[in-house]
Amino acid sequence: IHAALVPDFPGLLTIVAPRHPGRGTTVLPRVPHRAAGQDPTEGIWVVDTMGELGLLYRLAPVVFVGRSLLGRGGQNPWEPARLGCAVATGPHTANFDDAVHALQTAGALTVVPDPAALQDWVRLMLADPARRHVVGRGMGVAMQCRTRPGVGCRSAGWMGIGCRSAGRWAGRGRGLG
Repeated sequence: IHAALVPDFPGLLTIVAPRHPGRGTTVLPRVPHRAAGQDPTEGIWVVDTMGELGLLYRLAPVVFVGRSLLGRGGQNPWEPARLGCAVATGPHTANFDDAVHALQTAGALTVVPDPAALQDWVRLMLADPARRHVVGRGMGVAMQCRTRPGVGCRSAGWMGIGCRSAGRWAGRGRGLG
């Protein structure tokens, strides 16, 4: 996906953050790794350290929440959505069905069926900062419905998303992670 997007988004930085940092060197062994003190400005970067996801979510406005394309149950999408990221996930989200449903209904998360659809979604989010901003703001609706079920959910627009942007962080001067 990264290689297909670079021609349209020069300087793109894709950040991969493995669930278990100790597996970082097995994820993408030939790219720079944060745990090794390597900080690239473009390309692919594995952040295999603890406690940095919140910072990464604040820097990268486009996020793909993993373990969801291959039937692994998905990961929690609340944190990147809460921080205003445009969020996508694959269709296999059994571990977080309620969160995915709430965020998707509020327009704060997109479910992509496969890598090709993920690539299209990332391209759209990087190319259209206004749309990306609207998607990121959908989290407010989801949180209102999560904390106050039934209050304002329908009227708030319920109808019914590390890939990340870093090198030129899509709208913030960086790319894709």
